[in-house]
Amino acid sequence: MNLRPLLILLACLYAAPVSAADMAVVATGAKASEGCIDPLAKGDLKGFEGCLQKLAAAAPGAAEAKSTYGVGLYFQAWTLANSLAASVDNDLFPDIKKRSAAKPERQMAMRLFDKFRPAQKKLKIKDDDLAKTAGIDPAALKPYFEYYDKLPKK
Repeated sequence: MNLRPLLILLACLYAAPVSAADMAVVATGAKASEGCIDPLAKGDLKGFEGCLQKLAAAAPGAAEAKSTYGVGLYFQAWTLANSLAASVDNDLFPDIKKRSAAKPERQMAMRLFDKFRPAQKKLKIKDDDLAKTAGIDPAALKPYFEYYDKLPKK
């Protein structure tokens, strides 16, 4: 039995780009994160994360749709948290050897990054597409992805 045609088909499906519908779900998640800005604006980091968790838990659809929604939700939240962390740290890319040594705002940004990044990769959502969904120049976002990807996991 020649499995080559089946393997080629599977490879094509595996490498298929994310659909416009999936990116619309990402955008919906990103937009939903705006509902959690008040606690963040008041400095309530736990309240901000708690609000995001409630939104993620209430996401509509099957598991993959929830995951896609979560990418948008947590990505947008991460961009906000990263901005806050940078202003508190007075540094865009502080040298962090251990997560527990980072300031609370940076720790939160790292947690939010950890929420969306693995799902983004699993769903094969390109960095450029994710940036465009949020209206961010992909080239400007690249150093932030590289920085957070290299941060210690503990």
